[in-house]
Amino acid sequence: MKISYLSVGLLALFSPLAAAWSKEDREIFRIRDEISRFEPDPAATFYDILGISTSASLDDITKAYRKMTRSLHPDKVKQQMRAKAGKDKKTGATVKPPTPAEIKAAVKKAGEAQARLSLIANILRGPERDRYDHFLTNGFPLWKGTDYYYNRYRPGLGTVVIGLFLVVGGGIHYLTLFMSWKRQKEFVERYIKFARDTAWGGGFNIPG
Repeated sequence: MKISYLSVGLLALFSPLAAAWSKEDREIFRIRDEISRFEPDPAATFYDILGISTSASLDDITKAYRKMTRSLHPDKVKQQMRAKAGKDKKTGATVKPPTPAEIKAAVKKAGEAQARLSLIANILRGPERDRYDHFLTNGFPLWKGTDYYYNRYRPGLGTVVIGLFLVVGGGIHYLTLFMSWKRQKEFVERYIKFARDTAWGGGFNIPG
């Protein structure tokens, strides 16, 4: 029984840990996943995206958000693309002006970034900021196919060897105790039989 408890304990230690995430938690995780896929810096935090510090006030967040929003406006994006093409042309390089398809793709990408920026600003200006700061300090769970999970522990080779030693060694220890108990029980039974045979007539040697 004790061996089973030990095995269950090791299994629980090495298995992923899932929690009951709230709707707001999942929104934070989703936005963070989008940042890792679409932003130039995949490790950027919400604060990095807005260009502010973790101690930024609500006014600082609002100002940064408005500034970033202006740079992501469709007209601003088109203007920046044409200006970049004109600047490159002045350097003597052969530059083609952006095509309508390229402009459309850039505007779409900017629109997605703007939507993401709006959600980030709302989180940092609301009560969800405490939750985000908690995950930022203690680590974010990872998506594992069906839900977000924490890895409770990733055992290395040394830890695995030690774990196997404890399980196998513990099993041998309890097996030794059981065999010793069994031998003592058999000896006592033989001794009782010998005592009865002696009292009632029988052999005079204790078997074993």
